[in-house]
Parts: sequence; structure tokens; C-alpha cells
Amino acid sequence: MVLVVAMGCEVAIEDDGSLTAESADEVRGSKRRPDAGLPAGPDAGAQVADSGSVPDDSVTTVLVGNTAIESVEDWETVGDADAFEYVSGAQAGKATKINVYAAASNQATALQVALYADNAGVPGAKLAGGACTISMPAGVAGWFGCALSNGPQIGASTKYWMAALSTSGAFRWRAQDGSHGQYSYSASKTSLPATWSQTGTYAGYARSAYVEGTTTGGTLGSAVLSWDAPTTFTDGSALTDLSGYRVYYGTAPGSSSATVNVSSPTVTYTISNLPGGATYYFSVTALSASGGESAHSAEVSKTIP
Repeated sequence: MVLVVAMGCEVAIEDDGSLTAESADEVRGSKRRPDAGLPAGPDAGAQVADSGSVPDDSVTTVLVGNTAIESVEDWETVGDADAFEYVSGAQAGKATKINVYAAASNQATALQVALYADNAGVPGAKLAGGACTISMPAGVAGWFGCALSNGPQIGASTKYWMAALSTSGAFRWRAQDGSHGQYSYSASKTSLPATWSQTGTYAGYARSAYVEGTTTGGTLGSAVLSWDAPTTFTDGSALTDLSGYRVYYGTAPGSSSATVNVSSPTVTYTISNLPGGATYYFSVTALSASGGESAHSAEVSKTIP
């Protein structure tokens, strides 16, 4: 079975399996280039190939968080903790490691990280076994993590908060812009508390950070996406600064719980380790180096048995 999603057009799957595309949609203008607009979507849509599923016998996968290296940089000074809101994936598992992405300007060398349960939209109690300390060099960009010796069980499609506190140097991270989820701020801390006490909660962001762990007793599948590269902005002018694409996906229509950035000129991407027993929804946007992002494509779905 092949599912098709269009960037900038509506796509249907005919009964005989052939593909049709019609009614091209325009995307909204760019804040950086209002005269040219955002990149138009790929001309012929993205295909999601059905690659089946395989037995999952204690497989390590991402349980909750954001694996994309985001473009926005932010920071907290020593003693100021923050916690970011995430929704876990479709399959439960045991957490084994917490990973965060440090920006090149990061000065933190010791970072306490922890998982918290949700308490009516704010962080609540720290999960037993859900905390560790990451050691990292200052001034080096990249993913850094710490192992959980007896990590907590992560439920499926459940809200969690992932907190961080630097005890040595200002921690600089990457995140999405301020339109995704929430983050909670807590000042003047020497360690992450057993129960979160916040200074304030703010809309937005989803830090580049995630929890990996093991799942058992199910299946894992993958989705192969491909698309045609756009060549113009929505006003018809030449697109000369296409930087890549962003794939959004999750287990609820119109609500993504994970994103992946794909660099240009790549026009294919495989999303692996999708836990079985769920339907996944995908959409794609095009990105320009000047900071623009196209509107979302039409959304398609794929079920992993």
C-alpha cells in the first residue's frame, strides 16, 4: 500500500492505486522576505511507502522528546532550572537514557536532568529513577546524555516534563520557536527537587532533548517518505536558499509529537522504530535559509499493525 501526501497540493489515492494531484495551494508569506513569501511546497508531493513491521523483542527506541536539532538558541544561568513539556509515543517502555543537545556557545559542564510527571498542566513529582547528571565539554555542539540505572516506565501517549539544571556554567540549548507546548521555569536551585516548584510557566518551545528506552512484546515499523524539491517562493520568484525540510509526525491527526529536520538536497527520509498498534500521521514543510517555513502539507496516515 502507498500513501501520498502533497506539499502544496491535494492528493488522492485512486481505487486502482494510481495517484492524482490537483488544486495547488499557496503558503503564507515569510517574515524575513515579505515580497517573496515562504518556499512553495514540493511540486509533486511526498510519498509514504508501506514498509511493513517486524517483531519487537526488547528494542531500544525514542520514548518521549524531540530528536530534531532545532534552530532557536536559548539558555539558563547556573541555578535556574527549566522543564519542557512533551507527549510520549504510542508504545510504553522502560527509560534507559536522557539526551540533550548543547549549542556551540554552551558553557555548562555538569547538567542535572530529570523526568517529571504532569500535574494538571505543570510539572509534578520527579519520577523514581528518572534523573541523572550529564557531563559535557564547554563550547562543543552536539548530543550528550547520561544513563538511567533503573529508569521509570514511560506510558504510551502520556504527558511528561523533562527538566535540566546547570551546576557549572550557563547551559545553552536548541529549541523550536515559541508555538509548541510549554516550559516551566524555577529559579535559585542547587539541585532538581523531588516535587517541582515553579517561578512561572510560559507558552512555547520544545527543546532538542529526548529519552530513549526499551520496549518489548510488540512490533516496530517504518515509513519511507520522498518528495520533489520546490524551486520557487509562493510569488513565483526563484527559491535560491532552500535549506531543507521538516517532517512532522505523531499519533493524533493534526497534532505532531515529534519532528525531524532533513537537510537539502535530500528529498527522501525513513522514519524507523515506529511502535506497532498505532496509526501515525505525517506532514512536511519546506525551509529556507533566511528563516522561512512553508505551510504544512496535507496530512497522511500509516498504520503499524
